[in-house]
Amino acid sequence: MKFEKAPLFTDIAESPAGAVSLWLRAADGNRIRMAVWPSGKKGTILLYPGRTEYIEKYGMSAGEFLRRGYSFATVDWRGQGLSDRQHDDRSLCHVGSFSEFQLDAAAARQALSELAVPQPIFLLAHSMGGCIGLRSLHEGFDFRASAFSGPMWRIYLGRVLRKLALAISKSAVGMGFSKKYVFGTSHRNYIHFAKADKNVLTSDDEMFLFLRRQIESRTELSVGGPSYGWFYAAIKEGQTLMEMKPPPGPALILLGTNERVVDPKAIRILHSRWETSRLVTIQGARHEIMMENYALRQEFFDCVADYFDEHRS
Repeated sequence: MKFEKAPLFTDIAESPAGAVSLWLRAADGNRIRMAVWPSGKKGTILLYPGRTEYIEKYGMSAGEFLRRGYSFATVDWRGQGLSDRQHDDRSLCHVGSFSEFQLDAAAARQALSELAVPQPIFLLAHSMGGCIGLRSLHEGFDFRASAFSGPMWRIYLGRVLRKLALAISKSAVGMGFSKKYVFGTSHRNYIHFAKADKNVLTSDDEMFLFLRRQIESRTELSVGGPSYGWFYAAIKEGQTLMEMKPPPGPALILLGTNERVVDPKAIRILHSRWETSRLVTIQGARHEIMMENYALRQEFFDCVADYFDEHRS
């Protein structure tokens, strides 16, 4: 199959040369952007990114994995980056169901097969991508092994708040407010207004400001708060996945000790039931371990690459 070339903003990505950026078409017609750095010989890592994220954010991560011998690929989910947005308000993060993301994931996995990238294929799933990735494994997607970074198997809320959030978001969707911003959020991206020294994503102030410069210079990549539809779908999907028996296959789970975006308790519970999983805690890391300070980033990339090395054959 011939793929149409898509733009890639190398001026902000700080990524290695040689990337192939292309448009995919999901089964329901949504246009999805994908980028591949295909020069690694050990195999190919497909990254499922988190909410609000975009390909260029992972330019440096591509370089880290290439240096460790792996090709790297990632996508813009629908509603994010340059992929088709789901509302006239491009800043609104919205889906009606998390099953929609599986269409994007299927298109990306199929594209890697048609592009004949180095084998085997590994999954690396971060945050919301961890929720999508766990579902992909349940759906039988073909990955040699998987790694999860701060996976969103449950949003960071207490039990009472989680029940309240579920009730409110369900009611909002039922009243026709599915595509309205969750109360307290807006078109502004968290990175726009959070303070570098107090944010929940990374302890590295310079990295945080680098991410801010990215979305300030390429505003079309930015996404703001979630819709009630997204929020309700995310809570329901997390509940369903937590109730399911873990899928087969080897899985590495990486969790920062200063995680405040997703629920560490849910991660530990699922790990305890997943006999083929391994949990590694990264001391001092916040939610975005791949965007942490240099030492923590190297610990993360070494850990993931070493794990995939173990499962190449």
